[in-house]
Amino acid sequence: MSEQGPLNEFLAEVDSGAFQRQLTAFLTEVSKSIFRFNKGGKLDVSFKIEPAATSAQNGAGIKVKVVSTAKYSRPTPTGKINEETTTETPMWVNKDGSISLLAKSHDDLFAGQANVTKMTKE
Repeated sequence: MSEQGPLNEFLAEVDSGAFQRQLTAFLTEVSKSIFRFNKGGKLDVSFKIEPAATSAQNGAGIKVKVVSTAKYSRPTPTGKINEETTTETPMWVNKDGSISLLAKSHDDLFAGQANVTKMTKE
């Protein structure tokens, strides 16, 4: 289960990995409480992704704002405990549909400009 897929890569980049660590901690808390009290718990995760005010940048993709929310409810002997965390991360939606902290590619900024000299190795 060590394969990095699109979801794992995305989670690793949201809030520079802090959100993924928080999810792990929440899941551990819920699991321990379920084991200890033999009652159910809950972990909800949501991502709201919307374009940023200035989104396009020379073909690099679309700049977006990713609002990540994790909520958990874990049992106690007499009830439950709830906790929620929300973070906001500026990210890029790339041409291939992936979402990352940095744009994966840029268009050639100098294409079609006659006064640009190409650099060559000698």
